Amino acid sequence: MNKIEVRFKGKTYESSYKVAQGMATVRSICGEESVQIGGMTEEWAAKEALTALLSKAEASGCLDMWPARES
Repeated sequence: MNKIEVRFKGKTYESSYKVAQGMATVRSICGEESVQIGGMTEEWAAKEALTALLSKAEASGCLDMWPARES
């Protein structure tokens, strides 16, 4: 698995991702999210998936449990 990080709401979050069957999948303590790679790079697709997962985690209240660094 590869690692990525994104800035979200002033903090940096990281996760690992895997690529299979044209999809980049990110997993965390708050669930998982997949994005079709299409014309993106694998890393870009994984970052899109991570950003979507962070948004869902924020909405569900899970984001507070996700370790992050101040950016």
